[in-house]
Amino acid sequence: MKKNTQLLADLSLLGFLLATFIMVVFVGLTSSHLMQNIIFMNLALILALVTYFTNITTGLTLNLVYIFIQGSYALYQILAKKDQIFILPTYFWLVMTPIFSALVFALTYQMRQLQKENTLLQAQSLKLGIIDAKSKLRNLTAFNDDAQVFMDAARRLGLENYLIVFQMKFWKEVEKMLSAEEKQEVIRLTVDAINASRGDSGIIYILDEVEMTFGVLIFKEEALIEELINNFRSLYSTSTHEFSTLHRIQLEIKIAYSHYEPEAMPTPYSYLRAAIKELEYDV
Repeated sequence: MKKNTQLLADLSLLGFLLATFIMVVFVGLTSSHLMQNIIFMNLALILALVTYFTNITTGLTLNLVYIFIQGSYALYQILAKKDQIFILPTYFWLVMTPIFSALVFALTYQMRQLQKENTLLQAQSLKLGIIDAKSKLRNLTAFNDDAQVFMDAARRLGLENYLIVFQMKFWKEVEKMLSAEEKQEVIRLTVDAINASRGDSGIIYILDEVEMTFGVLIFKEEALIEELINNFRSLYSTSTHEFSTLHRIQLEIKIAYSHYEPEAMPTPYSYLRAAIKELEYDV
């Protein structure tokens, strides 16, 4: 699609340059009608500019009006000056003016399409700044922004806020034995189990692709956090059993959580470090 758009833009530009060249050559070859050519050329440029700054509908409407007026003028020449049945400039500009407007529209249309694609790419790049391209999960950058909101809400409203972290055991060794598709399957199974256990509560993140660490920011009491973790372990064991058996790989996850303490955790990263440190106790 992108290549086709670029090709059409290039062809439109070439057509515009060719039409301009033809117009210049024609004016030079018909110097005996110089004033008439200048008037018609200016009208063609004005209509092209109107098409550029408005849209093709407005441009074509004005071109139809122009063709009607110029056609009437040509008819007048035929009826009033019977010895000049065919005056080349009149008919040349009758054809060239709408063609010139159409080429300008085509050129600017393709440029606008390219601008739209560029805008979409910029938006996608911005999105990928907070969304992991592979897993489609919110990443560490998004966590930093969201955690600040969670922390502020917990502090102001007195809510119980927890960060739960899930880290694959021996991931560096495990991923060496898996293909790219199999790694994505492991990630999918893990994310599905986390989502199933948390329900509609909290937000899930991928915090570290090297150590394959996921996190969930959530407002819940500690007893419910423990229940969530137990549910996850059960779901994960069931959902990964077939994969582990097929590939002869034991998939295990370390899980820990930290409770938000305003004085001890002034920043999202200090909050995250506290949760990561708790992983040391889950062996």
